Amino acid sequence: MKFPYKVTNSPFFQQFEKCYEVWYWKLNSLDKKFAFWYRFTILKTPLKSIVEVWGILTQNLSTTHQSPKYLLRGIKNTFDLNELKVSSEANKSLLEVRENFTNFSETRGHITDSEGVIKWILFHRPENGPLYYNFIPQTLWKIGLSKNYAVTTYENLMFEGEIICDDKVIPVEQALGMQGHLCGTQQGHSWAWAHGNIFYNEKTGERVPCIVDILTARTKLGNFLTSPKISSVFIKYKDQIFSTSSITDLLKVHSYYEPSYWKLKIKNNKRKFIIDVDTEEASIAGVKYEDTDNTNLYCYNSKVATIKIKILDAVSNEETLLISPKLSAFEWVQREIWNKREILI
Repeated sequence: MKFPYKVTNSPFFQQFEKCYEVWYWKLNSLDKKFAFWYRFTILKTPLKSIVEVWGILTQNLSTTHQSPKYLLRGIKNTFDLNELKVSSEANKSLLEVRENFTNFSETRGHITDSEGVIKWILFHRPENGPLYYNFIPQTLWKIGLSKNYAVTTYENLMFEGEIICDDKVIPVEQALGMQGHLCGTQQGHSWAWAHGNIFYNEKTGERVPCIVDILTARTKLGNFLTSPKISSVFIKYKDQIFSTSSITDLLKVHSYYEPSYWKLKIKNNKRKFIIDVDTEEASIAGVKYEDTDNTNLYCYNSKVATIKIKILDAVSNEETLLISPKLSAFEWVQREIWNKREILI
């Protein structure tokens, strides 16, 4: 089966005997006090067919004169895939497993472990209208080189509601974030991803409308080989969108990442973008993914990362510096355990 070249939350897993599928959200409070990441995950292999609901809450406990201090609370609950109720009509999808539900404008979650519970009821709507991005250039899709589905269905969501973590109630008021949708018969080999939609002018402190959504990934080529790193970029700035929409665009991206740090450069005829992403080690949550071939991947992610963007205007030579200070998502996924952080879930 070839995935359609459209952005949708409609499920694909029913059409495969072996696959993974993920719907995920992340949000940040504007006051930097918390960030929340949650997802519905499906895994179908010859050995199992399951649906999982994940939630990770990051609370910033730092004060002005303290070293970084974060409270990370994560839970994952696993259910048999037969328990999942799915509806998808006229591009209006619904997922429900026990007390966990989403219709992609409202999400309710209820997951537990031996220590307590994470619950949420969140309403989310696009801020300033729907905005989406397909990480796969259409040319790659047309010639069949892409085997996976990877889209951001909503680049700029506003969240309202509440999160309950054990005995603490956290009101969610005008928090900002996004939602994505992934599917494939096998995960990529490794990747880095970052997203931010809360930016300020670094010199004046003024809030600036800007969205950054970037991905650098390697795919498996057979059992032993991997592809070179390929990067996909979406930037909205000053009501203009710059994205890697062709193979030529992909080749213009210079990307280098390592644990806790990422630098990416790209330019067109109008502007050059230099993007730096970093995060504090204390804010990183390690989680383990299972691939469809029963191998493991290890995701190290922070939802309070900092993104800095230097924008150079090719005509006026004007330089603009934007920053999303501890208000963005950054993760990297690899096939080996990183010994500096424990696996949270």
